[in-house]
Amino acid sequence: MFSALEPRLANWGIGSAVVTPGCTLERRRHAYRTAVTIVSAREALADYLDDRLRSSQVRGEIGRKLRRLVRTGDELETRTSGLPFGIVLNTQQTLIEQACEPITISGRTDAAREKVWAETALSLARSLEPEQHYRVAGDKFTLTENGDFKLSQMAMVLDGAWRNAQRRNDDVTLALRALQMVSGMDYRCMQGGVEVSTPLRATPGLLQLLQVREGVPVTGRSMARGKLTYQRFFQRYLGLAGLSDDTRFLRSELWQVYGLADFELMPAASRDIEELPALSAAEEQFVAAVSHVSTSLAGQTARWLRQWHARQRRRAATRLRAGLLHQDARVGTLTAFTGRPD
Repeated sequence: MFSALEPRLANWGIGSAVVTPGCTLERRRHAYRTAVTIVSAREALADYLDDRLRSSQVRGEIGRKLRRLVRTGDELETRTSGLPFGIVLNTQQTLIEQACEPITISGRTDAAREKVWAETALSLARSLEPEQHYRVAGDKFTLTENGDFKLSQMAMVLDGAWRNAQRRNDDVTLALRALQMVSGMDYRCMQGGVEVSTPLRATPGLLQLLQVREGVPVTGRSMARGKLTYQRFFQRYLGLAGLSDDTRFLRSELWQVYGLADFELMPAASRDIEELPALSAAEEQFVAAVSHVSTSLAGQTARWLRQWHARQRRRAATRLRAGLLHQDARVGTLTAFTGRPD
């Protein structure tokens, strides 16, 4: 598909580029700044989300706009060039079936900060006495009033999140749980690291507490840096269009969610009588009335009406193409999505 599309666009004097999963960063930047960018929806969403995460490092909308105005080095490193106009080739799959599927960009927290946090939480937990400062029910630890008061007194010399009572209590009770876990049963120490069971991996911070407890190198937590669904992504386009073989069951949702009106595209060069549109009920009655006068005249009238409808559709398609070309010239770029996951 791509190999056939690019030469045609080149013959029309329109530059195009394809973004694939294995593209380098430089090639992606070049592709998104050509007249037509051909890319899967997944790749485009991931690149846009990465740019949003980069821009969010500057606080405030005014700061981001000023940076775009002066075009600093960070702005030049962005992959995409905004969301001006897009054409989705597989409307039903991309805009409807995958609408609520999110794309997530993950990262890891700083290992040094995680180590300091874990050491502080374990130090506070070791200063508490059972029954007096906390109670245990199964694997659930609950602070008593004395324990809450003691932690608040100890946190007076600390800063940051340790001044937040709810967060401090949650961290300390998690540290108490880590101190009560048994090596070889609840977790294993192997090859200079700590391995916990699958259910415990979902508890944020527990692995880092065990790593500090066992004296092994501390790793950062895996965290989601950004998440965006296909629906919210395509709603942010200044202009959006979609192509589909059959939109009878999609019209309502496409209009309500994306503001896309539905209409039929006819081939511009369709001139055969077999492909001519059918007559309306009123026109059929008119042709029947003419047939009473002359059968040949009725046949010519029916053919003329069908050809007139065909010309109207071709003119509508021509106006649509002219409008798309005008839109492309105005925004300077166009994105075409394959609708496939890879």
